[in-house]
Amino acid sequence: MSTTKEAAQIRRELLQRGWRIEGGRRGNHYKLHPPGGGPFVVMSTTPGKGRAIENIRAMIKRAERGEA
Repeated sequence: MSTTKEAAQIRRELLQRGWRIEGGRRGNHYKLHPPGGGPFVVMSTTPGKGRAIENIRAMIKRAERGEA
C-alpha cells in the first residue's frame, strides 16, 4: 500500500475515533486534533517514504496519552 493511501486510512480511523482534522485541501499538511483537546499532530498530505507512516502512528499514540 502506498504511503498516501495509508495516510488516508489513518485519517479515516482517526475520524471514527473522534479526532478533528483541519487543513489538507490546498495546504501541504493536516492538523490532527485528539478528542478532548491536548497536543495536536501535524501530518503531511503526501507522507514521504521510509518511516513516515510509522512516525505518524507514534505521534498519534503520544498525543492520545497527552504527551507532547
